[in-house]
Amino acid sequence: MKIANSLYFSILLTVLVFSACKPFDPDTNTPPKEVEGWAPVYAQNTDIIKATDPQPVEHGGKIYIKGSRLYQVESGAGIHVIDISQPENPVKLKFIQVAGCQEIAINGTILYTNNVNDMVSIKIADLNNIAETDRKKDAFHIVDKNHPPAKGWFECIDASKGDVIGWENKTLNYPKCLY
Repeated sequence: MKIANSLYFSILLTVLVFSACKPFDPDTNTPPKEVEGWAPVYAQNTDIIKATDPQPVEHGGKIYIKGSRLYQVESGAGIHVIDISQPENPVKLKFIQVAGCQEIAINGTILYTNNVNDMVSIKIADLNNIAETDRKKDAFHIVDKNHPPAKGWFECIDASKGDVIGWENKTLNYPKCLY
């Protein structure tokens, strides 16, 4: 009886193993013509931080108020600086470009934010002369520069387009990479 049970178990295990799904093999499988997946978001010179003229808010994020100024994150791009000394008439002062920006904090005249995965400190006492004062490389794991945030099809990374600062979900045509 023991031999029969052992044989039955072996046959069952063999059937299960050989009937399982095959993993993706780029040599034998064709990518789908159209599929929802992930596309990398690129930026050039991601470590350049500078103040520019005010920009329109397109993907507004978190806000921080310090004195008569409101700082609003522009998700992935930087920080809007707005004078709110007259709340009924806010005035955009500057836009601080910081690639991959998602978070913000201020202590005194130093603004802390993420520059993709790095933590940077920026002196903001004079908005016309901001200066990076410190950088902690890879202090955060906000963006995986090699893989999208979820498994599935994605556009392969093309380093010639710049640094990966994020991922967006969209319809892909014949994607070549699978995670």
